[in-house]
Amino acid sequence: MQVVGQPVMKKDAMALVTGKPVFTQDVAPADCLVVKVLRSPHANANILSIKTDAAKKVPGIEAVYTWEDVPTQRFTMAGQTRLCGQPEVYLLQACDQ
Repeated sequence: MQVVGQPVMKKDAMALVTGKPVFTQDVAPADCLVVKVLRSPHANANILSIKTDAAKKVPGIEAVYTWEDVPTQRFTMAGQTRLCGQPEVYLLQACDQ
């Protein structure tokens, strides 16, 4: 009963109070890739196509992955959305961009 009912100091409390919190982007190495996710605005939709050629031309974009890159197996829902906000496109971008 030494901990119950007693205040517990958070490990990052002083950094948050002084305005110096450390975020993941602050400690990311220079040669890493950052993943950006485009989510579906529609629920229960069939995806006919996703145009990725414009995204591939953007400087710093290393790769673009969509449902077409997923192997077609019985347990996947490739090409369909079930929920609003479901991830549909993944962009891999260079960290310094």
